[in-house]
Amino acid sequence: EVNTQPYSLYDISSVQILYGPQGTLFGYTALGGAVLYTPYHPQMNTFGAGMNVTLGNLNMTNVDGYVNIPVIHDHLAMRISFERDHTDGYTALQGSSGPALDSNDNEGLRFGVQWNPGNGRLTNYFIAQWDHQADTSTSRVVTMYNPLYVPTPSATVYSGTSGTFNAYCTPTILADLWAAGT
Repeated sequence: EVNTQPYSLYDISSVQILYGPQGTLFGYTALGGAVLYTPYHPQMNTFGAGMNVTLGNLNMTNVDGYVNIPVIHDHLAMRISFERDHTDGYTALQGSSGPALDSNDNEGLRFGVQWNPGNGRLTNYFIAQWDHQADTSTSRVVTMYNPLYVPTPSATVYSGTSGTFNAYCTPTILADLWAAGT
């Protein structure tokens, strides 16, 4: 099936978790196992459609649905499924007018075609998937600050209403902080 990320689980018929090394079926990089996501296949003789809508705080909207279309009786069918997931960010950066952190804005579209030529021996299933993820990073919590530390000139300094904060984000500063006896 088409590779997918955990944020794009919509219109799924089954999830299989295979423990242990799976190198025989999935290559040498599957040493810890594999997770198989199987989307619904088109149904040959049934027209159907469905939609789920979830609304919540922070302008959260989650919409997913599908349309199943039989094209040629017993021979050709297609299924189109979609997903849209949006939540506004909720963490503001002090002193910044940029976007809030912790937002997500994901979209997905899947197109599947099932073809049975009629002899009963061959079935072909074609799938194409498009995913778009536009999330902002998650926030971080400051757990410790040493006011006696004097940063090097390459340190980034943020000034706000509560004073000056020295951000330890350069390799030189990290090396100074973790030096023996520090």
